[in-house]
Amino acid sequence: MAVEHRHDLESTPSVAGSPVDHPAGGGTDLPERQPRFLTVAEVAGLLRVSTMTVYRQIQAGELAAVRVGKSYRLRAADVDEWIAECVVPSPTEP
Repeated sequence: MAVEHRHDLESTPSVAGSPVDHPAGGGTDLPERQPRFLTVAEVAGLLRVSTMTVYRQIQAGELAAVRVGKSYRLRAADVDEWIAECVVPSPTEP
């Protein structure tokens, strides 16, 4: 997985995937939107934090995850939403 590293949040690309085309007999030309799932290690790598930090956020209920066997998968859209909620506004000068 290629990751673009940026220093400013406004230019950071979303981790959510793009629409995926599926051959369906419905006759529609519109692509179906499939959720993209990430591993804990992938999320940790994107955020440049340890996997334990991601696990703590999952256990605290701060970050939504799906349990698959003994591991977790996180929807990319949920990760994007969580990052947006965690953005700290710049302090205004008095």
